[in-house]
Amino acid sequence: MKKFGIFGILIIMIFSVPSSAVTSHTEAVTDTIPWGTEIVGAPKVWDKTMGEGIIVAVIDSGIDITHPEFSGAIWNNTDEIPGNGIDDDINGYVDDINGWNFYDNNNDVRDLLDFPHGTHVSGTIAARADGKGIIGVAPKVTIMPLKIFGQDSEGGFGLEEAIQYATDNGADIISMSLGGTSGSSLLEAIINDAWKKGLLLVAANGNEAVDQVNFPAAYDAVIAVSAINSQLQPADFSNIGPETELGAPGVEVLSTVRQDTPSVSFTANGTEYRVHLMEFSPKVTDTIVAPLEYVNLGQTSDFSGKNLTGKIAFIRRGDITFQEKVANAAAAGAKAAIVFNNQPGIFAGTLQATGAIPAVSMSQEDGEAILGQMVNMTVIGNLSESFVSYGYS
Repeated sequence: MKKFGIFGILIIMIFSVPSSAVTSHTEAVTDTIPWGTEIVGAPKVWDKTMGEGIIVAVIDSGIDITHPEFSGAIWNNTDEIPGNGIDDDINGYVDDINGWNFYDNNNDVRDLLDFPHGTHVSGTIAARADGKGIIGVAPKVTIMPLKIFGQDSEGGFGLEEAIQYATDNGADIISMSLGGTSGSSLLEAIINDAWKKGLLLVAANGNEAVDQVNFPAAYDAVIAVSAINSQLQPADFSNIGPETELGAPGVEVLSTVRQDTPSVSFTANGTEYRVHLMEFSPKVTDTIVAPLEYVNLGQTSDFSGKNLTGKIAFIRRGDITFQEKVANAAAAGAKAAIVFNNQPGIFAGTLQATGAIPAVSMSQEDGEAILGQMVNMTVIGNLSESFVSYGYS
């Protein structure tokens, strides 16, 4: 039996308060409220609490401390004297003013991932009500950034140490949007200790689309969370298993990213459409302007007799991997590839290894709309790179 605990139950009770029970704070908020923040009912309780006095340890890839949305939000270790090279509070970490980088074993908690995952998670939790950008679920909590990923999100280091640090340094909640297929007795013992000391631990089920919950979410003392979309249905990538306790917004969530994060934009015959750069795709360093060529599912046979030199391959999702689709497009001479969904909404795709040409994903709705235009005219696509401080994941 999973241990849910009083605090966990309290959270669900807070976000389940009927709209008639409290006055919504939404009218006083001028920030953009992401759909996920709205759907969990957070605005209903902002008149009662915005998370004041709560410290949330975010174990992830770090954070963009200088982002305006985190002004006054970052944990400050008042027992440590900045920059003196001494472990003033004798906690084993020198100059840990704002947390710790367990990956590099230093106090630099900056988020350096190409897509700054830790910054995105932290914004969903705590982006300030400052009249700009977006607002988080609990915009007055304090974030304790604990970094266990470097520039490669595939290889984390120091999860056990990060949980112990959060436990020893005053965190109330530990957020772990991460996981793996196996755990360890040491990890479970540290998690159980944190639970017994009153911390609430929350972790993601995993994103492999399997009927198995990853660790640490699978442990009894951790609340296991699957991802849902805006239709309140399980995300097609999310793991599901018997340990699952909550479903939370996890598709097309707008939040903070590292300032000046590269982002790809796409227009077709002058109309802008939202796209996602696929994992392991080369960046769009130079703007690509080229006609679109529809190649069905992007299988080898779909390219037979076609010359895509100087064109953008327009591909429907399904049957074969994204890696195969894009490789086939590159072999046919395409300058880039767009894969549109075969079910409602957009998706985050991966090429599994570095691709030969830029590749982006697109929603089914936008893909079908463009495909309809291609019946009667040549559609000219424009892929370009811009720099943003907010993004979707």
